[in-house]
Amino acid sequence: MTSRPSPSSPPPDNATTRFGERASAYAAARPSYPAKVIDAVLDGMGDPRGLVGADVGAGTGVFSRLLARRGVRVIAVEPNAPMRDEGRRAPDNAGLRIEWREGAGEATGLDEHSVDLVTVAQAFHWMRTEDALREFHRIMRPGGRLTHVWNVLDRTDPFTAGYCAAMERHAVDPPRSPWSLQDVSGILDDHPLFMARRITRVAHAQALDRDGLRTRAQRASYCPKGGPGWDALRGELDNLFDRFARDGRVSLVYSSEVHASEAR
Repeated sequence: MTSRPSPSSPPPDNATTRFGERASAYAAARPSYPAKVIDAVLDGMGDPRGLVGADVGAGTGVFSRLLARRGVRVIAVEPNAPMRDEGRRAPDNAGLRIEWREGAGEATGLDEHSVDLVTVAQAFHWMRTEDALREFHRIMRPGGRLTHVWNVLDRTDPFTAGYCAAMERHAVDPPRSPWSLQDVSGILDDHPLFMARRITRVAHAQALDRDGLRTRAQRASYCPKGGPGWDALRGELDNLFDRFARDGRVSLVYSSEVHASEAR
């Protein structure tokens, strides 16, 4: 089994580029988030139509679009050009107030005190945490809100546990994901720039057919791209699918989590 990085480990050198070759798979297979997650992110912030939010590490815009559908004006900040391109051409962008920017968690390129809300959905583990938190605080208006959002795979579910184990066995480098790290958002519990976090957890599942399961695996940056490694992993995924599928689908089970904190 591959070794797991600690939450204090610096991100890998290719953290901002490693998803470029997987942008299409990422767009096709990344799980979304339940409506109650967006409720928790926006709770108590007033009319969403009056809010400006920075979705940092936006990827292909999965979370950006969910916020924008609630009326938030979203600045989607993403360092990887293929991911930004996938996000811009998503078919469900019509009518949404989303502006795409090149930038990273540590250097968003946004003006000081320019946003009410910073969201980081499934991306904080790729950032230099202290540098990113200082940058988020800089761009937030006084009393603004920071939310880390996670889909954490639930290993108490037998199929999901089997999927995680197969992915770890065949990883081309150590997985760096919420389910393979300790609590990377715990830094918010005692931080000079932010109030202690509030955590909301919502049960969630992603239904996948056989091809969808394979594509879901391929969106992971540590998944083998091809060759014997991918052949072996695909065989294990197919075996898992045959064991657990009902009506041609399996379900990956998640705990969707919102870790919310206000700026001091």
